[in-house]
Amino acid sequence: MSKLHLLCTLLSLLSLTESVKASHLKPFVSKCVPIPNHDNNFTDRNSSREKPLEFSDVLSQPAKISLPSSVPRGGSAIEQVKTVQNSISAFLDMISKTKNRCWGTLLFAVVVETYATTKMKIASDSSNVVKLLEAMSLYMGSLFFFYISLRQIEMSISYAVWSALGTAFVAFFGMTIFGEAVNMKKIVGLGLIALGVVVLNLEETH
Repeated sequence: MSKLHLLCTLLSLLSLTESVKASHLKPFVSKCVPIPNHDNNFTDRNSSREKPLEFSDVLSQPAKISLPSSVPRGGSAIEQVKTVQNSISAFLDMISKTKNRCWGTLLFAVVVETYATTKMKIASDSSNVVKLLEAMSLYMGSLFFFYISLRQIEMSISYAVWSALGTAFVAFFGMTIFGEAVNMKKIVGLGLIALGVVVLNLEETH
């Protein structure tokens, strides 16, 4: 019985020691580790939620439409068009400033017309629509350079030289490239065309 009594005494002492330690450590633990309050968090979450938007509130709110402070008028595009026009005008003035430059422009128009006629013949033989469109574009270019030559050369002389030289060059390439017939009449005609161009040029210089 003495052993049993001793065991009971030890158990009572251990329980007393644990209760004392718990009573001393509880204030320290509560200060270091705050215990969350679940009720307060739940209340805060409910209070932070926004009130659902009602349909009447939407109708009562005025519509907010933001307008740009300045509306573009397309001035930059107009300025670019004017810049291109001025550049073209300056180029035309440069190549038609003197009579010699206009004569050079006229000869270039003749060359372009001859090339256009040659390409037209190729398009006709091959039934190629693309080459036909290219030839038509070259004819337009030839007319443009002929227009520039009229600024310093008389119309009667400019057109005569343009058509005569164009005819002579086309006849020459027809005989050499496309194998057209060569006879004395064509040769004499080409010689007379060349003579006529020379005479017109002399008349223009005087």
